[in-house]
Amino acid sequence: KTLVKDIIDQILQNNTEIVHARRRGRHDKKILVTVKIIDENLQLLALTMLSTQNSAFNLLKQIEKIRGLLLDLKE
Repeated sequence: KTLVKDIIDQILQNNTEIVHARRRGRHDKKILVTVKIIDENLQLLALTMLSTQNSAFNLLKQIEKIRGLLLDLKE
């Protein structure tokens, strides 16, 4: 339980940082947008885990969404 709580705390604290990056081409812009979407989904996952009304289905749905984005980024 402590490890999960620590991970959630790290996600919530580190996920709100604003990062400025130079964009050189279309491909770089796509990566930055995808990473931003992944960050938003990680924060939503952490908030879902902290919610008293969370369900295993909602957690799995969030995890699958993040997994799909990571696979898209890898390609």
